[in-house]
Amino acid sequence: ALVSVFPHWQCGFDKSGRPVMYKQYSKKFQVDKLLQITTLEAIKMYHIWEQEACARLCYEQSFKTGYIVETVSAVIDIQGMGLMQLNRDFYAIVKTIAEVDQEQYPETLGKTYISNTPSTFPYVWRGIKPWLDPGTATKIGIFGVSDFDDTLKSDIGVHSLPATYGGTRP
Repeated sequence: ALVSVFPHWQCGFDKSGRPVMYKQYSKKFQVDKLLQITTLEAIKMYHIWEQEACARLCYEQSFKTGYIVETVSAVIDIQGMGLMQLNRDFYAIVKTIAEVDQEQYPETLGKTYISNTPSTFPYVWRGIKPWLDPGTATKIGIFGVSDFDDTLKSDIGVHSLPATYGGTRP
């Protein structure tokens, strides 16, 4: 049920060996339905579990590659996200996740790609950016509908990208 209203998954590793997380805050992301089946506290705890799973992937990847992997990449797809989705509950979720990451998982973000951003995204970004540590904000790349494919292929690689993002993985 959670994945139907909050699609997200881990798929492959980028060219630096980091696990890549995919999250779709698109029209499928429905905060009202999400909060009907869970609570903000449970979302926070799930995010902590997810961060711990990524830490285990980094640990395992370090052994496979022979060098230390301690950061994660994320692709956040917001294609089709509407302004109606940007309500108080949405911002509460984003703020909670940002606080957890900055307080409990500092320096674990390698790179975040916010993709398929609509023309209204700069207004949203102005509301979110103040919650972020300035160092974290520099690790976030923002890409429009047509300009992120080449960056993902360059940084992550076709072999680690799902087919929906121009890669060869299912």
